[in-house]
Amino acid sequence: MFTLRRLAALLLLAAPLAAQAPDAPMRGLDSRDFRKLFLESVDLPLGLQMKQASLISGPDPRDLAFAEFGGLRLGFRGWIADSKSATIGRLMDARFVFPTEAAAASYLRASYDLLADGASDFPTATTIGDGARCFGPEMKDATHPDKIRRGFTIVFRELNVVVKLTAISGDDVGEPLEASMVGVICISALKRITATE
Repeated sequence: MFTLRRLAALLLLAAPLAAQAPDAPMRGLDSRDFRKLFLESVDLPLGLQMKQASLISGPDPRDLAFAEFGGLRLGFRGWIADSKSATIGRLMDARFVFPTEAAAASYLRASYDLLADGASDFPTATTIGDGARCFGPEMKDATHPDKIRRGFTIVFRELNVVVKLTAISGDDVGEPLEASMVGVICISALKRITATE
């Protein structure tokens, strides 16, 4: 079980991961490599199960910047907790792949508002990847549009990949969802992108 103190300590470990060699290979350019960019159950708190996946989805119709900056692939995985009392009730894990690091960085700078899904900037010490920003703590619930829930979205870039992780709290939460909890999951996402085989 994640504790807030443990999560904060793990966030401090992310900084060395961000420093990669300038000649690092581009990731996610073929479908097999693209699948490896996403989180797996071992990367997540216990009780989250993958319930939705689209590794060939097209961009949001409002996302004009994806094509403008040469977006190649995008997809997501949706995870749902098996208990209503889970701190993280739902997690959306999205990837946007571009032909170059510069194109991915330009996309991220141009798309913060769209990626935030209407949530406010949330101050945090997140130093994951490049251009990291956090949004929250109140978010619209995609499954119940009339509800506002506690949640956080963190977006960042690593190599030629933009990551968007959104966590929404469970229905009957004991421990409140914190941005640092999502940050720890971002570390796992970053490791998946920088892993070499």
